[in-house]
Amino acid sequence: MTNSVFRVLVTFCQPLDIPAEGGRDRIQGTQVKYLMAGEDLSMLQVQHGYGVPLGYQNLKCFLDPDVIKQLPAAPAFYDCEFRLVAGSDGKLVSKPVSFSYVGDVVFSLFDDDLGGSGTNEKQDGQEKQDGKVSSKSAK
Repeated sequence: MTNSVFRVLVTFCQPLDIPAEGGRDRIQGTQVKYLMAGEDLSMLQVQHGYGVPLGYQNLKCFLDPDVIKQLPAAPAFYDCEFRLVAGSDGKLVSKPVSFSYVGDVVFSLFDDDLGGSGTNEKQDGQEKQDGKVSSKSAK
C-alpha cells in the first residue's frame, strides 16, 4: 500500500521520556500536534458564524523518539508522510510516519502585512479584522 503525503502545520512537538514507575514500563517518544493545511493552505481558512463550531481542532500523535529530529521548528509547515495502520480498535487510521520541513509559519493580523488592502470588513454589524496565515518557505 502506498503512503500519502500531505502538507501540515505542526503547532507543537516535544520529546517525551517518562521513567518506569509502579510496574509501568518507561515511555519514550515524540508528541506532535498538527493541523491539516493542504498544499495551498486552503484547509486553514478563517471560518465565520455564530452558534456553530468554528476553527480547527489539533490532531495529535505519539511517534518514535527519533521523529523529533525531523521537527526543527514549530509552528511550521511540513510535508508529512502518512501510512494506513490498524488503530487500537482495529480500524484503519492514517498515521504520520515522517516529516519534511517546508517553512516557517507567518501569522499576520492585517491584510496589508501580506500585500493586501489592509481594510477591515463589517460582518453582522461587527468589525472584522482579516487575519492571514502564510508559509515562508525555507527552500
